Amino acid sequence: MIEYRVVRGNAALWFCILISTLFWNGDVESNEAVLPQVDEGWHAEIFQADLPRVDNIVVLPDQTVYATLELGQGNGKLIRIQGKHVATLLNNLHRPDGLAYHRQRLYVTEEVSRGRILSVDIPAREVRVIARLRHPEGIEMDDNGTLYVSEDRVSGRILALAENQVRVHASNLVRPEGLCLGPDQKTLYVAETSTGRILALKHGQTRVIAEGLHEPDQVECGKDGAIWITEDQKSGRLLRHFHGVVQTIASSLREPQGISLGMHGEVYVSEQGKNRILKLRKLGKVEKEP
Repeated sequence: MIEYRVVRGNAALWFCILISTLFWNGDVESNEAVLPQVDEGWHAEIFQADLPRVDNIVVLPDQTVYATLELGQGNGKLIRIQGKHVATLLNNLHRPDGLAYHRQRLYVTEEVSRGRILSVDIPAREVRVIARLRHPEGIEMDDNGTLYVSEDRVSGRILALAENQVRVHASNLVRPEGLCLGPDQKTLYVAETSTGRILALKHGQTRVIAEGLHEPDQVECGKDGAIWITEDQKSGRLLRHFHGVVQTIASSLREPQGISLGMHGEVYVSEQGKNRILKLRKLGKVEKEP
């Protein structure tokens, strides 16, 4: 048993979180074991299976993986994967979706009406409710500690949370979901799901960098300036946008969601429709982070 202290306002309560250790034995149904089609020069493999409704993921340099399991009715979880061991860090969550990591803290969104924004201090084992927003989904933090959150609504917004204040960073968006900050830490990229666009927000200006996509869900920014994108469809794609060109890296994915980039060029993708995380890498010499 591990105890996490949950703090909300001036009230505090304690609850116990059961740590469960799972072992993937590779015994999956044949249709679930089928890998997606990948672009020439790429290789895909199953990193971890048996993760119900796996959504967003964060991969740390030591290859520890954190993920949200987007289950409703209080069945959602925040999990940690180390090797083949899967541990539940938080349970009783309501559709946990967005996930960000910054300075030994995890930030989680619950994609429901009046969904919570949770701050999880990993070393201290403490959970704090930062805010409640309307269907919060994508989440990202800049180097100054400002937290950006998208509200996945037809009349959606991007909100900025800093120093116990909430301000509107952008509005009149149509179902904004995934967020990522570019290498300059000033450009915020947004997947606008209903319009099939990827937007770049900077200094109050909005630029369309890609359009004609099919329900773009999550985005991840590479250090080289590339934008990685998933399309949340039954036959979805993993895309790489670089210098104005959109390249399909993988297709025939079943409801792909979160993306995380490894230290040596690996690309991790959660495939929610198959309850698993995939690991993709470019064949040939080892590269730096894409």
